[in-house]
Amino acid sequence: MASIDATSAPEGRLAREEYEEKVRFFSNFLNSNRDEWQNKISQEVANNRYRIPLELSKLQDAQPGLARRILEQPVKYLEPWEEALLNFMEDIDVSTVKTLKQPLRLSLTGAFGRNHITPRGLTSNCLGRLVCIEGVVTKCGISTPKLLQSIHVRKGVDDGHVESKDHRDATAFVNQPMAGAMPKADAEGNELEIEIGLSVYKDSQKFTVQEAPESLPRGQIPRNVEVICEGDLADKASPVTEFRSQECTSPSQHHFRTQQMVSGHQSSLPQASRPLRNCWKPHLYWMMSKI
Repeated sequence: MASIDATSAPEGRLAREEYEEKVRFFSNFLNSNRDEWQNKISQEVANNRYRIPLELSKLQDAQPGLARRILEQPVKYLEPWEEALLNFMEDIDVSTVKTLKQPLRLSLTGAFGRNHITPRGLTSNCLGRLVCIEGVVTKCGISTPKLLQSIHVRKGVDDGHVESKDHRDATAFVNQPMAGAMPKADAEGNELEIEIGLSVYKDSQKFTVQEAPESLPRGQIPRNVEVICEGDLADKASPVTEFRSQECTSPSQHHFRTQQMVSGHQSSLPQASRPLRNCWKPHLYWMMSKI
């Protein structure tokens, strides 16, 4: 047991150093074009958009081969980069950060090369990679709240004691979900009850994406895939919506089923005189997580 603990400690330290190195890299990347990024972030936040577009070509210019690496291991890069993005925002405008209704996220855009596929091309080769998928939304679920953090107080006692518990399911991009029942008592044995109004939630919605008719092979049945969008991305798509999306796939340690998580979108509204199937073409960016 001691040898296992001794081995895991250096591994954890190396992982942390690698994470911090990615944070420093993206901080330098943002500060190299400080005025441009400051204007871009300010404009997006002013329009209540919290997904900051990031071109893959600019990453390739900053470091050759980086665009390909982020397509192969997106979660490994996006989490530290989004931390650096928040630090950059705090540096330029602290007051705006305090009023943010959603956390800032990165929305990757650009050419995906062979990672540009349809639902039919979503195979096991895509596991762990960021891919761009084109399809048509055929079914949308109802947007429902998902519990992120529950707040608990002592039952029948108004002494100001508050406890919190974070909740993460299989859609979170972490190594292990935080599962478990609600706390029933505190460390002193006092009974606890949840404060629903003080707990933290986010919207969650499922919808189905199907191959577009023009990309369907002759004589084949259309393939479809179910995706999940959360937070500010909920209620952004509707049936008979054509779009292009990006998603990352990762396998589960105990199950073979996967889920697609939307991580960004760009939408446009053409003229109303166009056909229904072309009325709205949002570009959604998905991340597929393990369950």
